[in-house]
Amino acid sequence: MKDNIVATYMGGKIVSEEKYEMPHGSHSEGVIYKWEIPKGIPCFAETYAKIGMFYYDSDWNWLIPVIEKIENTEISGDFRTFKYRFIIYKNECVIEEYNWDRITYQTYNWHPYVKIEGKNKIKATYDCIVEFLNKQTK
Repeated sequence: MKDNIVATYMGGKIVSEEKYEMPHGSHSEGVIYKWEIPKGIPCFAETYAKIGMFYYDSDWNWLIPVIEKIENTEISGDFRTFKYRFIIYKNECVIEEYNWDRITYQTYNWHPYVKIEGKNKIKATYDCIVEFLNKQTK
C-alpha cells in the first residue's frame, strides 16, 4: 500500500497485528495492524493512524509535513550533496533535484527528478512523493 511507504518515511512503523474473525459466520479472517504514529500527522487523526488508516493521498494536512521533510532533506554522498524542492502547478507536481560537487565545488542547476501529472493537484503531489520515495529506496 502506497500510504504505508509515506507513513514509514515519516517515522511510523507496524508494532503489532491482531487477527479477527468476520461476523455472521462467514469464516473469514482479517488483520488489523497497530502502528506507531508517524510524525507530522494532524492531531485529530491519531486514532486513525494507530490502526494504519492514513490520508496522505487526500488531505493536505497529512501531506504538507511530508513535503516539508523532503525539502529539508540534504543527502550527502562521497562527493556530492543533493537537495530537493517541489513545484506544484494545476494537476502536476515536479520534485527537482540540485546537487553540489564537494570536490570541484561545482554546482549544478535544478533539474526534474520526479514529474507526475495526476487527476488533481493533491493526487499528483501524492503520487510524486511515492515515486520519489521509491527511487530513494532503490
